[in-house]
Amino acid sequence: MDSGMGQEQQAKREALLTTLSELVGTLVEDNHDNAIALVELLRVLERLHRGITEGAFQQALPQNRQELYKLMRVIEEEGGWPHIPKMRLQMLYAHLIDPPETAK
Repeated sequence: MDSGMGQEQQAKREALLTTLSELVGTLVEDNHDNAIALVELLRVLERLHRGITEGAFQQALPQNRQELYKLMRVIEEEGGWPHIPKMRLQMLYAHLIDPPETAK
């Protein structure tokens, strides 16, 4: 969704998002065997998600029906609403009872 921004602005935003994604990927790779570090990363991502949703996103919401419809259509077409689900304790417990086999 371009939301009226120029091509240069859109290219810059996409480059920054790519960089951000690569940084997160590097953190995951560097800490793939460190559950504490990965939980810390997940907490940071959750705080960012909440901060964006409750702050800038709410302020940027459309002020009329046509723009709201356009936003909802784009959200639906491009993958739905972003959501960060939390792992349930039952999944952690199941993992302890029946851990996945490690590659040797």
